[in-house]
Amino acid sequence: MASNLASDRAKAVADALRDDVQLPIDVLIKALENETVPIVEKRLRKLLNVRPKNAPVREPLRVEESSEIHELHELLENASSIIRHETEPVIGLLRSAASKEVIGFESSQTNTRIEILRRRIASVALLLQINRPIQYEEVHLPNFLAEILETYSSESVRVGAFTEYGRDRITTNPNLLRLVLDNALRNAVDASSEVGTSAYATVSCEQTDVDFWIKISNPFSGDKLERSDVIDLGRSSKGSARGTGMSLIDIALRRMDYDWNLVGRSGIAHFTIWGKADLGESARINN
Repeated sequence: MASNLASDRAKAVADALRDDVQLPIDVLIKALENETVPIVEKRLRKLLNVRPKNAPVREPLRVEESSEIHELHELLENASSIIRHETEPVIGLLRSAASKEVIGFESSQTNTRIEILRRRIASVALLLQINRPIQYEEVHLPNFLAEILETYSSESVRVGAFTEYGRDRITTNPNLLRLVLDNALRNAVDASSEVGTSAYATVSCEQTDVDFWIKISNPFSGDKLERSDVIDLGRSSKGSARGTGMSLIDIALRRMDYDWNLVGRSGIAHFTIWGKADLGESARINN
């Protein structure tokens, strides 16, 4: 599937479909991102759609316990508690003051922005709680994305296709996923603005009964970009900007057992995240 010849790629995908070969989803996602031939792209999507529920997925992050790591976990847990302790009362006071000064506060943008701030702080605090289980819930993916995109202008971010094969809900942690997408969108918008005033980012998503994936595409000032560039250098498609947000994205996605990739070619960058659409009833009950 990595061949430069479209005929070779088409044959490889056709053989995988015929022989029911179960390829890793990260391989399929990367191939789909780089594919330019419509018929091959269509067959790749079909391969993704027929993956069985017991198909192998990436192993979640595991950390070996030691006295040093135990101390680190305690420090992070304390930091999380301090963040909540010091910020929650201030947000409460801010909300109270705003409700008295802003007419129609409950439906105002001020209230919306305060709630975004509250969620952001809660998400950062959650990232530090390494030993605590993630709280999962079911969300309607199109509505979830629409809610996030409300804070961006249509000139900077546009909605692409939503393709759904069987379901439109996923089991996730909304705060962590929102944190990831907002950081990725800010990176994409900033990178687009460096290219020109008319440039914009595009958000699209696809979903099957087994998996979901969300793609954010944007122009950037450059010719080539790889995930390894981000991991090694901590930068993003924002050119010279150092991407602290990319490290945060990686940590948050690993906590939810999701995976991601970033690839840029000929001035267009594609950031994609993917994971299991449904973690099962036990995940919703036991967490």
